[in-house]
Amino acid sequence: MRQSILFILLFAAACKPYQDPDPITDPRINNPYCNVPSAINYNWGFPGIPDNSTCIYAADLFQGNYIWRDTIRDGNGAAISFDSVFATVTKIDSNRLNISGRCGYDLKLTADRFLNIVIDSLDGNGQKFCSPTDTIIGSGLKISFSDTTNFILNYRIESDSVISTHEAIFIKQ
Repeated sequence: MRQSILFILLFAAACKPYQDPDPITDPRINNPYCNVPSAINYNWGFPGIPDNSTCIYAADLFQGNYIWRDTIRDGNGAAISFDSVFATVTKIDSNRLNISGRCGYDLKLTADRFLNIVIDSLDGNGQKFCSPTDTIIGSGLKISFSDTTNFILNYRIESDSVISTHEAIFIKQ
């Protein structure tokens, strides 16, 4: 019994806790990459050196001057009206946008890193648009990262007793 206790004590004293080795740095990996999860190019070029000045945000790709081509559809999906106006999309912050140019109201939207946009809900289920009794709600997207010329927006405007469905394409000027 004494020998087994002595053996266990000797074995326990001989063990050292494991320590991780120092990290290896490869001098060949020196490319900068964006390390902000909300950026479109998050982790592109990883591994490398984190450099958030290389980040591209969704709002950067949407801002500019556009022609807003609007189509109003009936309940069966048939086009009943067409309209075009000049619109300006401005960046509020890295993912929030403002669209001005239609009926004196600015439209607030939020874009994500996958180039989807949604009309912000500021007043209940949407936001006021074109008149105090109109509420607009909808969403859209930029077709691709490489196509910087246009995006689409599908929305619905609810008035006192009328609901109109719209499909719009924004063509960059």
